Amino acid sequence: MRIATGVTDRTGIDTKGLAPPGREWAAPPGTSLADGLTIDEAVAIALWNNPEFHVALTELGIARADLIEAGLLRNPVFSLLFPWGPKQLEFTINWSIDAIWQRPKRIEDARLNAEAVAELLVGSGLRLVADVRLAFFEALVADRRLTLATELAGVGAQAAKIAEGQFRAGDISQFDARLATTDALRLEAARLTRVTARDVARVRLRALLGFVGPEPPMTLVEPPGALTDECGPAAAVLESALAARPDVRAAEMRIEAAGARAGLEKARIVAFTVSLDANAKGAQGFEMGPGLSIELPVLSQNQGRKARVAAELEQAARRYIAVRTTVAAEIATAFAGLEEARATAQLLGDDVGASMAAARQQAERLYAAGEISLVDLLQVRQRLIDIESTRVDTAFGVNRAVVRLEQAAGRRCETR
Repeated sequence: MRIATGVTDRTGIDTKGLAPPGREWAAPPGTSLADGLTIDEAVAIALWNNPEFHVALTELGIARADLIEAGLLRNPVFSLLFPWGPKQLEFTINWSIDAIWQRPKRIEDARLNAEAVAELLVGSGLRLVADVRLAFFEALVADRRLTLATELAGVGAQAAKIAEGQFRAGDISQFDARLATTDALRLEAARLTRVTARDVARVRLRALLGFVGPEPPMTLVEPPGALTDECGPAAAVLESALAARPDVRAAEMRIEAAGARAGLEKARIVAFTVSLDANAKGAQGFEMGPGLSIELPVLSQNQGRKARVAAELEQAARRYIAVRTTVAAEIATAFAGLEEARATAQLLGDDVGASMAAARQQAERLYAAGEISLVDLLQVRQRLIDIESTRVDTAFGVNRAVVRLEQAAGRRCETR
């Protein structure tokens, strides 16, 4: 199907086509939840099962029905007058022939509208792909945040227990002991918040995948590496987006369709109807003869419809300009977000991670040697976990920025 091909060509993800007609949830061929869910499998499953996307796909069927209707000609009208008294039996057949030369223009209008709908559906598919990828990363990050929050809450609880013992021994004041207990409660509350955030992220991902009713277990498989951020310079990305994005192409087709409708309304100024009239008892018996009816454009030259299509043409042209402006703004915003996320990631990159691991090992050696207390060790661990949590958010920020940039560009960034 063209929509599936358009999404695959722009994202590089094998969408497995689109689901056949049906109302039951189904896994696309080649996908399975038993061995874990990859991000590409999540995209394919969403394109097969997302309810909102399936609602949008019905618009293509409506557009195709309009195309079929545009190619049909009106049926002849058969009229029969029964004899009554001196009146003879009479029948007529009328057929509007102006639809014959209007038919190509109607077909062209409907075809362009169907093409525009198909392009918009490709755009809907691309938005769904971006939403699924973001939800997938959010679910992964929510799991990491919960793991770090659980570890941090454990450190806080251990520190509070030590502080309680020190208070009983008279080494610290009651204020310090209560402060440690309060901090432990704060960290536990943060952990509970992370639990809810993890569950909400899972719910959002499952909703995008179209799960209804009992939900099967779902283990997310982390991608092997971070997303690439090589999409090229902003000017080149904007140029390609204006040439390839489905919504831009759909706006262009809307202009062409409006032009076709303008030609159609001009052809509707005069209406022609051919007739065949017959009666059963004339001067020479059975009589039959052709006729022609022409609507004289004296009082109306279809001014209203022509004015309407002229306004629709102007509207389509202005919408095209608006779409191009929106695309330019989205790309500029995406590049700005990517630049910020990339700069932050460089500050807290692998070097910081290696330094954190070395610092933790050094603190544990100092504690084993008796040079620092357990409280000092726990404080070091707490600070390192806080930094690691920030690094996790930073990594997600880069992936999110890349997904937004690819969505704005209407294509997948090049893999380094």
